Amino acid sequence: MTESAEVVVVGAGSAGCVVAGRLAAAGVHVLLFEAGPAQLPSSAVGLLPVGSRDEGLLRYGDEVAPGTVVGAARGGRVGGSSAVNGAYLLRARPGDFGPWPAGWTFESMSPYYERILLPRVRVPIEDMAPAGRSLLAAATAARVPVVSDLDEAEAPVAGPVTLNAARGLRVDTAAAYLGPGVDVREGRIVRRVRGRRRRAIGVETDAGPVAAELVVLCAGSVGTPRLLLRSGIGAARTVAELGAEPVVDLPGVGRGGTDHPEVTLPLALDPGPHDPSRPILEAVAHLVLPEGEVEIRPYTAPFGRAIGGVDDPVLRVGVAAMTSKQRAEVLGGAGVRVHRSGSDAALLAAGVASVRDLLPTRGEAVLGVPLHLCGTARMGDSDEAPADGAGRIRGVEGLYVADGSAVPVVPTRGPHATVIAVAERLSEVLLRG
Repeated sequence: MTESAEVVVVGAGSAGCVVAGRLAAAGVHVLLFEAGPAQLPSSAVGLLPVGSRDEGLLRYGDEVAPGTVVGAARGGRVGGSSAVNGAYLLRARPGDFGPWPAGWTFESMSPYYERILLPRVRVPIEDMAPAGRSLLAAATAARVPVVSDLDEAEAPVAGPVTLNAARGLRVDTAAAYLGPGVDVREGRIVRRVRGRRRRAIGVETDAGPVAAELVVLCAGSVGTPRLLLRSGIGAARTVAELGAEPVVDLPGVGRGGTDHPEVTLPLALDPGPHDPSRPILEAVAHLVLPEGEVEIRPYTAPFGRAIGGVDDPVLRVGVAAMTSKQRAEVLGGAGVRVHRSGSDAALLAAGVASVRDLLPTRGEAVLGVPLHLCGTARMGDSDEAPADGAGRIRGVEGLYVADGSAVPVVPTRGPHATVIAVAERLSEVLLRG
């Protein structure tokens, strides 16, 4: 007998837990599928379990420059990246919503940010590690406004980061949203969306078919476009190369992704002993330069202390291009290819020069791995966008996206809070029918 549910949600990460939890709380029979293992107990916010020794991760190659492929990892278990990230929870800014579909504005999104169930804390300046205190003191000296709540301020600005943490532990969306009414199937791989006459009727898993009235993809900005392509939804040529039966020719699937490229350089500060309960990032500064906007991220501990299996004993400060022009492509088989922009190189170089004016640094900047990918199955009013303003995949009834892949352009703040708010809003859309 075929397993069935009213709604199948694919991916129990930052967004999928929100969607499944909200629908189940409203009485909808939901099956939540996660390819990775079960949720772990909350981990110390100052440790990032994304190293070579850690399990429950989606690992892939990120081609950050022609011929240069680096290993990248995202959360790949119940809780997703919200269970392994730095717990940064800042909202997008009003200007970020320009490319979004009609009706998606800062004002209309505010209630959904407020609805997020995760705790919100900030480290008081006097309790910060030397890196954060030094940044905020330097910002004050440089006449950059220092505020207590970055969600209420525009760049240029500096201040404490809002964190989804409590008592030194990271709080993920699985802990916040998954109640007893959610039927979670961890360790179950969804191979493709099943359809009939351009309507989703369920999914094909490694344990057989599952029937559903609606299918919601929340497998992340890498996993969701891959699943669409394997289901015959995407550029016809790419679908054919994967050996899938073509369903809808949507060239935007897996293309046009946006991110925050980052470089790091050594900080000439003594971090002191590493306390795992101390967040890896306590304060940031957003600077507006002629080349664009950058975020300055003074990390509180060397990555070699925060990430298992990483050999890097140096305390670092990150410089991220928050108005990046580069675009990323999710490859049909595996990996992500970044199409770099010369303007990004100029922006990052200007950001590094600004950091050297603000903080004591030494050595050269090195390119990091960007992990804020958005827009690989983006919503939009144009037919070029794979999804419409309600998260519906064009040309396929009953199929939705509700994760970071649907976010049209990565915001000028880290996208975690925005991804959760999008999942909150699209959950409401699904309940309204």
